[in-house]
Amino acid sequence: MKARAILKRLLKPLNEMNLDQPGEKLVYEELAPLVKRLNAQQREIAAQRAVLQRRRDEFEAATRHMREGIILLFNHTYELQDVLQRA
Repeated sequence: MKARAILKRLLKPLNEMNLDQPGEKLVYEELAPLVKRLNAQQREIAAQRAVLQRRRDEFEAATRHMREGIILLFNHTYELQDVLQRA
């Protein structure tokens, strides 16, 4: 029983950690490398989201008033018949 209470007390700060801002309140110094990595990943994700949003906005601006169809070409080669069957 006593071990359970100690473990619960040790884990409480970890369970309450704000994962959106992990460096906000560093409870255990040993977690500093993990928190640093989480912060770096969050910055990277935010940058990727900004790039994707910009590309989406550019695409929408280019296609907003189109009345004709558009064919998007990627790095993959598809047979037209295969593409039409998937649609």
